[in-house]
Formats: sequence, C-alpha cells, structure tokens
Amino acid sequence: MSTWSGIRKKLENDYLCPALRDHIQYFATSYSKSADHEGRAAIRMDGVEVLRSNYYTYFENVWMKFHQLWSTTLKDCDSAKEAIDQAHVYALEQGTFDQKVFYEAFDIFDNQSIDKSLVSDNPIVRIFAFFGS
Repeated sequence: MSTWSGIRKKLENDYLCPALRDHIQYFATSYSKSADHEGRAAIRMDGVEVLRSNYYTYFENVWMKFHQLWSTTLKDCDSAKEAIDQAHVYALEQGTFDQKVFYEAFDIFDNQSIDKSLVSDNPIVRIFAFFGS
C-alpha cells in the first residue's frame, strides 16, 4: 500500500475534480500511544471536518452489532466470521470507520473505474468517486 502522503496527493490532486481542489482535504492518522496505533480519518471542506470517525467509535458499532447478531440471529449466520463481517458492514453504513478502513477504501477506489466506484457497496469509495466526477 502507498504511504498516506501518496494517497492524499492522489486524492486531492489526481482524483479530485477541479472545482473542488483547494476546498476538499483528506486527513488520516495513527496514534503511536494507542493500542495497535489506532487512529482516525476525516474529510474536510474548507477546513471544516464534514465527515470524520475514529477507531473507537467504529469498533463500538462493530461490537454492538456483533453482540446483537450473537444474541439474536447468529444462528442465521454460517459462522461467527460472517457475523463479524456483517457487523463491519453495519458500522461503515452508520458512517463510522477508522484510518485503516479509509486506506482500504482508497485501495478499492484506486484499482477500479469511477463508474464502478460510484456504485460500490462501500460509502467511502462512493465519496471518493463522487468528488472525482
């Protein structure tokens, strides 16, 4: 995977439509003193964070949904892994993510067409595509 500075350069220069350049900024960081260097990510418009999330909020949503599935409908899941996968999808749909999810979304976006990205299941991929259209 690319470095954050390389990802940011591509997002803000190569992939951002001209009308949004100098208005949209992307931010992601890891905190060295947190467990596993967890962090946060954000999208800023004219310096104001319009979309932001962090590992702890994301993990809270994942855990809450997994616990719900475990206690109610896990029997409908083929495995605990399927329940975890569903919980991660749920958390992302709720607008929560961490810097790692942000990087993964960029990797998906960077390796497929804008058209495919615009209809992606991943809302962050769709945002990248929308800002680049």
